[in-house]
Amino acid sequence: NSSRTLISWNPDPAAKQYRVETSATDGFGTIVESATTDNTSWAPDLTRLAYQTAGKIYWRVALVDSGSTVGAYATGVFTLLRRPTITVSGKPRRGRKGQLRVTVASPLRKALGKARVSIRGAGVKPARKLTSKTGATAFRVRPRKRGSIAIKVEARGYRTATVKVRVRGNK
Repeated sequence: NSSRTLISWNPDPAAKQYRVETSATDGFGTIVESATTDNTSWAPDLTRLAYQTAGKIYWRVALVDSGSTVGAYATGVFTLLRRPTITVSGKPRRGRKGQLRVTVASPLRKALGKARVSIRGAGVKPARKLTSKTGATAFRVRPRKRGSIAIKVEARGYRTATVKVRVRGNK
């Protein structure tokens, strides 16, 4: 899924361990992550920045025998969902009515229409709206508490993302 992935392969009787590597390119010039495991599966750490910015991730696995000799690599590829770009304008203040305008776009700044945007927190009434063709929607809010308002964005083909907007006091 968008937050976890598991790479697995068939076992080899000659293998003592397996060497697994991931890269953003199929040439493996720059390795994102590398591991040696006794198992026939491995889960990469998708919280690394390289995974967040890349779409396609290439992986390869080789057996390591009892003499620590690395065999030939078998390769594969998977695609990670990218995170949309979220822009929020408006400065909510506790006890006062205000407007939060949310704009959702692809990483290449193309507007994302029909993205589901929901808000909650800081004493605001939870609400949910879809973005227009321009990727924008607006909420009228009256925060009853200090803290922050969480804005969650779900768009087809993109990773679910949440941003927080701080609520200021009455001063």
